[in-house]
Amino acid sequence: MNTTDTVPLPSFSHQPRNLIILILIIASCMRFIGLGHRSLWVDEVIASFVPTGSDLIPDNTDLSFIFWGRQGDVSPPLRDYIAHFCFRLFGVNEASLRFPSALFGVLSIWLIYIIGRKWFDEKIGLIAAILLTLSPYYLMHSQGGRMYT
Repeated sequence: MNTTDTVPLPSFSHQPRNLIILILIIASCMRFIGLGHRSLWVDEVIASFVPTGSDLIPDNTDLSFIFWGRQGDVSPPLRDYIAHFCFRLFGVNEASLRFPSALFGVLSIWLIYIIGRKWFDEKIGLIAAILLTLSPYYLMHSQGGRMYT
């Protein structure tokens, strides 16, 4: 080896991307594992009536029922439409009702990373994503079945 030859140093250009992927995997595990183990509380039971109908069978409920079932209610119907499709895909259970909240909880961690990276820098985006991932309050609301979670 010549003295003028240099040894290439390892590149860490992909390290932030690997870190956010790891953060999102951890956040997904924290939100999705055991999603259906807790029984429904009263608000979640009431929230499941509109997307499924009073018989709790989503196949018997058309989308117009969801729209008209929300007349006079303060809750917008988008969560009910999403819950309706989750019930049709996964069946009527606790995990299906809470699945959209967990999914959007993980997606919002990715979004706060993007915003932190764009407005500040990569380090701030990663710190914000870690803090949101580990926040017990945010974790609790990422596993709820109501429209505000």
